[in-house]
Amino acid sequence: MFRFRMMSFSAAVIICAIANAAWADADDWPNYRHDTHRSGAQREASALSDPAKVPGLAVRWQWPPGAAGEGGSFYASPIVIEDRVFIGSNSGRFYALDAKTGTLLWQFPPLAQPPLIGSCGAAGDVQSFGAYGVMSSASQHGKLVIFGAPDPDPTVDGGRGSGRLYALEQVTGKLVWKSDVLARVNGCTGGASFEQHERLAYSSPLVHDGKVYVGVHDAADDPIQNGKLLAVNADTGALIPKFSFLATSNRGGGIWNSPAANGDGVLFTTGNTADGVVTEPVPNRG
Repeated sequence: MFRFRMMSFSAAVIICAIANAAWADADDWPNYRHDTHRSGAQREASALSDPAKVPGLAVRWQWPPGAAGEGGSFYASPIVIEDRVFIGSNSGRFYALDAKTGTLLWQFPPLAQPPLIGSCGAAGDVQSFGAYGVMSSASQHGKLVIFGAPDPDPTVDGGRGSGRLYALEQVTGKLVWKSDVLARVNGCTGGASFEQHERLAYSSPLVHDGKVYVGVHDAADDPIQNGKLLAVNADTGALIPKFSFLATSNRGGGIWNSPAANGDGVLFTTGNTADGVVTEPVPNRG
């Protein structure tokens, strides 16, 4: 059994372990906070849950090796599926590592292709409208791993960084689908209420009942955007239009956190709605 700790705002994934750890599917950690309930619960006790064993912990590996880093920072938590560690960086790359050795297995997009960084803001800036890279934890769907990020394609809102979900094969990193555009960035003017500055940044996608749910928020309330919870088909990435939660009638109530499943329900919270406006929006689910 092994457990991991991601060093927030760092450029390295750190794995700590006790020697002779068992590596098996029971050790998988396939979602943010382990499961779709976001329980954060370990399936079974291990040597790492024994306080007497803590002094024996040691760094088994770190990636990238050395002090150079990979060009960005890790704001997401890693997930682990079948001895592979998956994590994205605000450099705009998503990585698969061998959980035993820390060896890089693949990265998406490949180095020959541009990173998932839009042109609206400084690359890797966590407050940028569309250049924030991959900041949320990925989720498992069968043999796929799914995460949200900006799309740098110049044919999509001028390449400013409108957000999509991406689904990759776990073994190869091949792109299986990218969703319809879920978060629009159609301008880069701070405070411009006539533009959309939406993001898929912190909300980890929830895979539940054949759908993928994800929250939409904004960049530093500049200006504040209307919070949304959207759903796509888990096998194709196509937007499911009949499911649509809007937090308000116009602005506010961004969904920054990761939705959770409970039976047939999907649970989440929303953000603020004020934005300096005296009259609150109606309806107001902020």
